[in-house]
Amino acid sequence: MTFRRAPLGGDPTKSVPPLNWRRGFLRLWILASIAWLLGWSIYLGISAFRHGWNDSSDLFAVALILIGPPLALLAFGFAAAWAFRGFAPDRTPLE
Repeated sequence: MTFRRAPLGGDPTKSVPPLNWRRGFLRLWILASIAWLLGWSIYLGISAFRHGWNDSSDLFAVALILIGPPLALLAFGFAAAWAFRGFAPDRTPLE
């Protein structure tokens, strides 16, 4: 990790590295997904011990519950990033 330092006598606010929002939000998504999976795994494990599995369609429902919401959150994150990129200034000046 490298930090850009301001020259001596320069503005101390310029020595702060820019934030990496993409990496930060990806890591938050990973943490939220892991928490989601662990929470549902514990709940479904307790439910399976209580009631048992009925047939193979229960496995499809379990897979959909475990995988669906984290993927939907990832898609929402990509859509939000696309929307926020719309606020960035153009790289080439208009003539």
